[in-house]
Amino acid sequence: MKPNEWGRFSDWQLVLPPNRPGSDVLKTIRSVLEGRPKPRRAAVLGSTSEYIDLLVRLGVHDLTCFDRSADFNKISQTFRQYPDAEQLVLGDWLQTLATYRRSFDLVLSDFTLGNVNYENQPNLMSLIADSLTPGGLLIDRVLTFRQKCHSYGSLVEYFAGEPSNLITLNAFNSMWLFCGQRVEENQRVDCAATYDWTLQNFDQPHIRWLAQHCQQISPVHGVWHYGKPWSEVARYYFKSLDRVAEYSEEPTSPFHGWAYVIVSRPKDVR
Repeated sequence: MKPNEWGRFSDWQLVLPPNRPGSDVLKTIRSVLEGRPKPRRAAVLGSTSEYIDLLVRLGVHDLTCFDRSADFNKISQTFRQYPDAEQLVLGDWLQTLATYRRSFDLVLSDFTLGNVNYENQPNLMSLIADSLTPGGLLIDRVLTFRQKCHSYGSLVEYFAGEPSNLITLNAFNSMWLFCGQRVEENQRVDCAATYDWTLQNFDQPHIRWLAQHCQQISPVHGVWHYGKPWSEVARYYFKSLDRVAEYSEEPTSPFHGWAYVIVSRPKDVR
């Protein structure tokens, strides 16, 4: 999405895990870092409040946040225990990261890959690798497509008995918008098109309610570049990085089977 559109996420407080990092994700990150030297310099791609708070609690004082939207950074500050803890670098990641070669011992990222179109995703991964110090780590929660997406018929049944609350809305966002068949077919998440298609093709009251209110979770202007098979994306994701470990989303998560915390480090030859 464009930077100014991120500033329109005025209802960000309604977005819950797994659409934001939950306690299980933070626990995974802490376990990865346990026993390692404390990062001297760390970076977060996007204003992920959970990650910034975590790094402050871990004692990382030299912290940089890369974001394209000053407005969204301000919104995220309201959900932070430690506001103004970071140096904010505004601009397109493809430009700003290029000036931080071998700068960070740790980079944290949460579902950022899909914010960049497929053409530029290889360049983004190369820039992230180059921003890491030798032996530095990228800990990245990635939405992958390693299995068939949900059929909408199965999701109609799944949500039929669910309560009309924020937990259900966030599950619907994960499963219908981001892991439904349209994503696999179109290789992108287009919120406006999916909401319109849903309201035109489904007359079940619970699905219509979910589609209408889910717009507070993922606004109609939202577009993300997801849906390509992970086997294709992984080829350029790991071109400049070596995989260290990977952790699946917990079985109770609506993103289970799709979302993974992937730990990697830059290849020795760069």
